[in-house]
Amino acid sequence: MRSILLRASESALPTSAATASGLNAATIVRVFNPDGASTHVVTRLASVSGTVLGSVTIAPNEEIYLFKDPADCLYTDASVRAVPVAFIN
Repeated sequence: MRSILLRASESALPTSAATASGLNAATIVRVFNPDGASTHVVTRLASVSGTVLGSVTIAPNEEIYLFKDPADCLYTDASVRAVPVAFIN
C-alpha cells in the first residue's frame, strides 16, 4: 500500500481552460472521478488558457496520479476532484 501526504484539501477541478487550476504549483496530483456512470477527460495546460500538453480519460470511480510541472494547470469536462499530494516511502 502506498502512503501519500496531502498537500491541500481536495476540490473540484475547474471546467474550462480559462479557469484551469495549478493546484498550488503541485507536481503530483491525485485525481478522482466520482461519477459512477460516466468517463471524464482531464486536460493539462502549460498555463491558464495555455497550450494543451495532454489529456487523459478517467473511468467511472477511477483514481489516478498525475505528474505535472509546477506551472501546469488542469481542467476537466465535468465533476472530477483533485488534491495535490506527495508520495512517502
